Amino acid sequence: MAKQVCDLAPGKGMTVSQSDEHLRKARTAIKNKSWSGNYDPTREHLNFEVTHGGIVKNVDKEKSIPTRIRENLKKRGIVDPNAGLDEPRYRTVANFILGGSRGQMHRLAYGNQTVNLDPGSDNSEIKRMPDIEHWAVDMYNFMGKKYGEENIAAFIVHLDETNPHIHCTILPITERNKFSWKKVLSGADKFEYRDRMLKLHDELAEVNKKYQLERGDDISRTKAKHRTTEEYHQWRQKELREDVIAKQSELRLVDEKLSATSAALKRAETKLKGLTTMIKNLEAVHSIKEKEMDALQKRLESGTGDINDIMERMDRLHAELQNIEDKINDKREKLSSAEHEIEKLLAVKEEKEKTNILLEEKNTQLETNIQKHVDNLQEREIKNMSSIALDYLNTERKEQVQKAAEYESGLPEHEKKIIDNYNKNVFGGTLVEDAAVKTNEVVAVAAALYFGYIDQAIKFASTGDGGGGGNQDLSGWGRKDDEDEWAWRKRCFGMALHLMKTGKKKNMRR
Repeated sequence: MAKQVCDLAPGKGMTVSQSDEHLRKARTAIKNKSWSGNYDPTREHLNFEVTHGGIVKNVDKEKSIPTRIRENLKKRGIVDPNAGLDEPRYRTVANFILGGSRGQMHRLAYGNQTVNLDPGSDNSEIKRMPDIEHWAVDMYNFMGKKYGEENIAAFIVHLDETNPHIHCTILPITERNKFSWKKVLSGADKFEYRDRMLKLHDELAEVNKKYQLERGDDISRTKAKHRTTEEYHQWRQKELREDVIAKQSELRLVDEKLSATSAALKRAETKLKGLTTMIKNLEAVHSIKEKEMDALQKRLESGTGDINDIMERMDRLHAELQNIEDKINDKREKLSSAEHEIEKLLAVKEEKEKTNILLEEKNTQLETNIQKHVDNLQEREIKNMSSIALDYLNTERKEQVQKAAEYESGLPEHEKKIIDNYNKNVFGGTLVEDAAVKTNEVVAVAAALYFGYIDQAIKFASTGDGGGGGNQDLSGWGRKDDEDEWAWRKRCFGMALHLMKTGKKKNMRR
């Protein structure tokens, strides 16, 4: 029996970046390259969403999930408790992932069609099966009954990843139209939360029965641990590297066997050459002895010479010829064995060379996959950091504009004109481009910090155009145990700003 999957992650709202990932929406004309590492673009057309009333529709990419949430709250007259705060403090989104064991989920989604999960494969001919839609609608109805259908902000079904699954975004809103994570989800304490989650899994299992998905084991007994997205990517990268090490080990073993075969082949060829030479020499001696025998035979027939001496010499020659022929036959048998041995060794060598080439190709592909995985992670993280940078710059710019407006309101007209000219030159000239460059540098440093590349981050901050970094002591820097991904990203961005700004102050002092 296949197992069901139900995972829950709290959120203090939803970012546009998260929404883009759920909706598979690229923010530029060119699709985000990071999709190629985790998603199959040739199966993206299979994705769908379930909307109000349990209606299956194509994914609506035009309206982001944050926009859907705002419209939902506005329609119901509910205030987002994080609205207006510098930093969101309240858990206002429950991110559920619903799914099951891969084999059964593939049967529901694709029937008897075979999906090629190798990177770069073309699965554009795969069709979506009705069973996956029926399952998704049943899941939607269950979540709607459990948490209120009006609280389902998005219900997206992904069939373009390794394992089909649902992203269900729930707003933890009570019957009194108030946000309350405790009342809707967690309960008063960890014990109540555990009881609620156990009950949720039990209830889900009842719905999943007809889809041959049963309840999984209680993680409090199995000691299993849910991985964050980043933990998964780190695990996947480690798994790929282990595959490379295994393939390299196989390559070394094949190389050793190939070297041994080549050495044996060289010895066999030397032996063959020696036997050929020996046979040639024996045949030459045999020819000479035959000539001697012919000469003695002629003397015997002509009656010249001592008959007894001629007969004795002929007997001796005959024995010598027989001995030479025995040696030639022996060498020819050994020659034949040597030729067979060489044929076998050549076949073995050819097979091992083919294996070697195949392993080298697989090793190269694995190395390429690792690099793609690393590139995808870095590009995705730079995108996340860029979102933070944009938020930061927008906030900072608004504060500057407000301060400038307050200051300028009290100036005489001729001074206001001077400031207007200044603004045109600054914001219409190269300083804007320079600011964009600096932003990209901060984002690069922040991404390096996020992945734990401390030395590279400090080096870039100290050698980049920002000239920052210096001899910064970041010992003990790292992600906190209770820190979620977005908070960790923000802290990395803040440290990147600090590193870059430190350099500016040093440049000013010089």
